[in-house]
Amino acid sequence: MNWKFWQKQPVSTEPVKVFPIVIPDAPMVVNPLEGATIENGKEDQPKFSRTYTKQLSAVAEIKLDFTTSNYWGRKASGTLTQPNYNYIFFDPHRIADKILDPKLVPLVEAFCLAAILEDARWIKENANEYTDETGQRWVKAA
Repeated sequence: MNWKFWQKQPVSTEPVKVFPIVIPDAPMVVNPLEGATIENGKEDQPKFSRTYTKQLSAVAEIKLDFTTSNYWGRKASGTLTQPNYNYIFFDPHRIADKILDPKLVPLVEAFCLAAILEDARWIKENANEYTDETGQRWVKAA
């Protein structure tokens, strides 16, 4: 048996190179969260949930929900709604599975990435304890 396969390998400390994808005739996104509505979950229920909503263009509105589950950890889900109330449910980590419009993909991708990073920052900086109105103390699980 080859035990070298199971040995711990050193992790590279070099910065990850990011190469932007350029799509011709696609709108340029400077700050994806500009103009977005950010709502925290109910304060009386310690769910650590957050919703990000933004009108991307005249043809689409995006809504991302981030919730914490006891079994699944942090979960994200997205909804893209059109003016005629047609909608698409998608995973914000894999938008290309459901969204095919080449003009919407860069907008949705930029908004999802910015919301995921903002949510991670919010969770890291958010309080780890919560006391409800009955005096019950809740602690966020690691």
